[in-house]
Amino acid sequence: MRNEYPKGKTFIWWGFGSCTSNIDVLQSEQFLGTTGPRTFFTITCDSGKDIRKYSFFPAEDEVLLPAARQFRVEGCLDQGKDLYMIQLKEIQSPFSLIELVPQPSRASGPSPPRPIPIVPNPPIKTK
Repeated sequence: MRNEYPKGKTFIWWGFGSCTSNIDVLQSEQFLGTTGPRTFFTITCDSGKDIRKYSFFPAEDEVLLPAARQFRVEGCLDQGKDLYMIQLKEIQSPFSLIELVPQPSRASGPSPPRPIPIVPNPPIKTK
């Protein structure tokens, strides 16, 4: 999968993405696990929404990415033992399928975007 995401590539993730902000969750075989070929994405984005308090599994610290978001590949890291990390950064999408609700501002100003480790279904390829 890493060959499909060379540094500098931009693509649109057409579906919603289920992510986690807790890297410990990824150790479960249900998610990333510890054996076999594996790829995970770390995403720096502004559009992800924390849905933990609405989830049946709040310990998963789920973050939902809206559909039709555009990303640029910042890098790929071969971590050995068939484990790859692909670093993505959200960029302005030419499509707006839904209007995002702005985050409430904080007195100290907005916090910088933070990477969100995820193991999603791969996005649909665009040509």
